[in-house]
Amino acid sequence: MSLQEAATVLYEAARKSDHIWSYAADRPGERGLRGDSPSDEVLNWFAQLIANKNVKIYGKHPPSRIREEIQAKNGLYRNGATEFWVTVLPRATAPAYVGLEVRRSDLRPLIQQASAGSLEHG
Repeated sequence: MSLQEAATVLYEAARKSDHIWSYAADRPGERGLRGDSPSDEVLNWFAQLIANKNVKIYGKHPPSRIREEIQAKNGLYRNGATEFWVTVLPRATAPAYVGLEVRRSDLRPLIQQASAGSLEHG
């Protein structure tokens, strides 16, 4: 499934169960910290969460059409979790990876965790 869809599904599960992840993601999104639209920032936040939870993310390194696992850890998800930009290349004019995807089976444990809810968001 696309990383954008995975981030959306995870966000919906977190909001439905009142999980702290939805509050954490909504905070930066409301302010537009990175210049993306608020909804894009929420999806970017969840994409980073997915990566931080060691879910394998795959993408295409332009101009290649071959899907490969993203190995770079120093980067940002942008444009609604559709692109991965390497932050050690500050003058980059294009994303390092596009067409981002995850396996549904790898996402299931996170969805279960988000669905369990957590009211510790003060």
